[in-house]
Amino acid sequence: MSDIMAISRHRMGTDGEGITTLVGFYGCLLDCKYCVNHNCHNSERIRADYTAEELIKVLAVDEPYYLMTGGGVTFGGGEPLLQAEFIHEVCQKMSKKWHRTIETSLYATWEQVKLLAKDIDYWFVDIKEINDEIYKSYTGKSNKNVFTNLHKLVNLVGVDKICVRLPLIPQYNTKEDRDKSVNYIRKKIAPNLTLDIFDYIRC
Repeated sequence: MSDIMAISRHRMGTDGEGITTLVGFYGCLLDCKYCVNHNCHNSERIRADYTAEELIKVLAVDEPYYLMTGGGVTFGGGEPLLQAEFIHEVCQKMSKKWHRTIETSLYATWEQVKLLAKDIDYWFVDIKEINDEIYKSYTGKSNKNVFTNLHKLVNLVGVDKICVRLPLIPQYNTKEDRDKSVNYIRKKIAPNLTLDIFDYIRC
C-alpha cells in the first residue's frame, strides 16, 4: 500500500515532455526551509492508500494524453524514493508506453535508488547545493550520501537520463556558491550532465 499526498493530473511543461500526472508521496528526511510541499511532513495528514493496481487504474484514465504527447507519470513528494518498493511494483505493472519520471533529492539509501534504476526513464535530481555547510543549514542534513548516490546513478543509467537542478536559494547560497556547485558536478560527476540552473527556489 502507498501513502499518497496528492495526484495532480494534466500537467504540462513541468515534468519533461507531454502531459503528465504527478503522484506525490508523503514523507521526506530533509527539512528544506522553502519546501513547496511542506505538508509532506504532516503527521496528522489525510492519507490516500492505494494498491499498485488501484493507482494504475486511476492513472490509466489519462492514457490517451500520455500516448498522444509522449507524457506519462511523474513520482514526486516529499521524497518518492522512500516509497521505492511501491513505485517499483507500479512500474512493473503499468504500461511500458507511459513515460516514467521521478523528482528526487537522492537523499535515500543506494538500495532505494538502485531498485528504480531500470524503472525510471528520466530523473530530475534536486541537488540544491554542493557546499555541505550550506546544505545542512538549508535542509538540516549532510549532502554526502546525495553525491555518492548521484555518482553511482550516473554510472548506472548514463547522463542522458538525468537532469540536476541547482537553484539560487535566498539567504543561503550565492551565485558564486552555485557556480562552485556547477564546476564540481562538471569535474567530479560528469562533464556533460544536464543542469537546470535557476534564480528562484522551487525545491
